[in-house]
Amino acid sequence: PILRGNSYALRPWRPSDADVVFQACQDPDIQRFTTVPVPYELSDAQAFIAAGEQAWADSKLVQYAIVDAEDQVQGAISFINIDEDERTAQIGYWVAPWGRGQGAAHSALELFSDWGRQVGFNEFTLRIEDDNLASIATAVTAGAYATGESVEVEVKGEQRNLRIFRLI
Repeated sequence: PILRGNSYALRPWRPSDADVVFQACQDPDIQRFTTVPVPYELSDAQAFIAAGEQAWADSKLVQYAIVDAEDQVQGAISFINIDEDERTAQIGYWVAPWGRGQGAAHSALELFSDWGRQVGFNEFTLRIEDDNLASIATAVTAGAYATGESVEVEVKGEQRNLRIFRLI
């Protein structure tokens, strides 16, 4: 379904969104704090959209575009690492440079987690690097709390320490 808030909505990705995803993923912060390939090509954006459709059908991933009132893409939000037995999921998100500082991520996180609860999820986790202050602030203002736990993961050949946040 399309999820509507006051200023932003979440909707499924469309093949026609590939150009804007490509542009957004040229951003150094998106490349730094996410797992997008570097360099990021138009074919990566097309594959991102196509893979999401199949993963959703297989209940492995749910991903939405964050759009403004004019249906312009501002970012992305996803349920990843879905555990159907435990009714938990990890939430990941990014906001394009042109959408930052306007509440898009906060609005999206609240809409998405509210909908997730409606469809039966009990708990969400977010894994955020300490240097990603904007994402930490978004998570905390949406009600997430730092668990005191962290996880070491390899991202693009580098070890990264990600702090775990929970949103219940």
